[in-house]
Amino acid sequence: MPDFELPSELRTNAWTGTESPVSPVDPASATWGLRDRFVGGGRLGAMRAPTPVDLKCWRHPDVGWGLLLLDPDNDAIDAKARATAEDAPEPLRRLVAARNAPVLRWSKTLKNGYLRRYGPDGSKVDLSITGGKRGVGPNALPRYLLIYGDPDTIPWRTQYALNGNFFVGRLPALGDEALGRYVDCLIDGWPDPAPSIAAPLLWTVDHRGGDITSLMRAVVGKALWDRFGTDTELTGKRWLDRADATTDQLITALHEQRPALVTTTSHGIAGPAEDLAGMGAQLGQLVDARYRSLAATDLLAGWNPGGAIWYAHACCSAGSEAPSRYAGLFATDDANAVMLRGVAALGPRVAPLPRALLSAPTPLKAWVGHVEPTFNWTLYNPGNNENLAGAISAALYAELYQTGAPIGWALREVFLESKAFYASYVEAIAAVNDGDNSYAPVAQYRQLVAMDREAMVLLGDPTVDLGLT
Repeated sequence: MPDFELPSELRTNAWTGTESPVSPVDPASATWGLRDRFVGGGRLGAMRAPTPVDLKCWRHPDVGWGLLLLDPDNDAIDAKARATAEDAPEPLRRLVAARNAPVLRWSKTLKNGYLRRYGPDGSKVDLSITGGKRGVGPNALPRYLLIYGDPDTIPWRTQYALNGNFFVGRLPALGDEALGRYVDCLIDGWPDPAPSIAAPLLWTVDHRGGDITSLMRAVVGKALWDRFGTDTELTGKRWLDRADATTDQLITALHEQRPALVTTTSHGIAGPAEDLAGMGAQLGQLVDARYRSLAATDLLAGWNPGGAIWYAHACCSAGSEAPSRYAGLFATDDANAVMLRGVAALGPRVAPLPRALLSAPTPLKAWVGHVEPTFNWTLYNPGNNENLAGAISAALYAELYQTGAPIGWALREVFLESKAFYASYVEAIAAVNDGDNSYAPVAQYRQLVAMDREAMVLLGDPTVDLGLT
């Protein structure tokens, strides 16, 4: 095998309120890398399988869109009604009717890897998410799925698993008024004035000195700017970089430019661990060049999202999970271990900033971010220093801008990377089982990257796009 040596420290893009935790990996954690924690095991499905249907066309009956709801554990709703969205908030019933779409059901009592579909006669069938028929026809699963509910209702792990073979978004419980506004926009279109497609906005914090923000800026922010910056049609593009990456300048630029796409790289608030209420109120808030965080109230006081799409590469920018899947990676008292325990103590939840933006008077179309932190190891290959964030810039530029793809489709390469790293992880485990222990750190690394990619989630409907057509 090629020379492979893991860096001495593992850095996260979390900000606890006083620091960004930096820890060596616990020497005893070698077993962490050898135990499979990947929730979508066997992820060698073929989203690239030949098909005569353009999978970007979600309205095609062989592609389709569907709503995923919780299957109630009581008999208050009969089986015939469960084929509809009768038990969902009124805006979702309107959306299902407008799209003439099937309703799918998830339940914690349902066997792993299946969704339930009820028929109008009360019959039911459990359909595999790893194979089977796709589309809106009988006994089929639509390729585009909108999960309704917070992750304490339908877990993040269900969204992770579905991301492997479907184009998935989630709408948290926003409240009827906010949900109604979002659904009205899905049905009737976002109102004018539309955000400016020609004015993408990048905001990249760089604290330097070995901080992970420098790496995020280089492999995510700058790589994306290398594409946007040379596109002469994007006349209003702007990059707020380094010292200019402040919350004040971000809010001003959002108000002045009204960008259709916002991309940010920074730390995200993940502390202090001893103040759960305070941490929960600002979980995942973006931390600027001056270590100030971006509160939703300040942001919405000077800007209306107006149908933008936002990609936020920051710790917990989408939310938190419990228990942490990275437990055991660090020694008990290390800074990262303390941070992870604190975040996990919040339980599974959606971060407050995307929730607020999706609830705005003219809501955000979609928010893309991570559950839990991301790590420096996941952005480059220690074996050859290769940039591993290419799928992100491809999604945000090549797909959203060049093909006009829906955001759910645009992110598919990210989740294909998750599959690829998981397959490589299995290969490394096989080498360890054959007696080559030099592959133990390789397994640890590959599993970490695979988990990082699958923990990128879409909040909002997967069919939204930039409106190029």
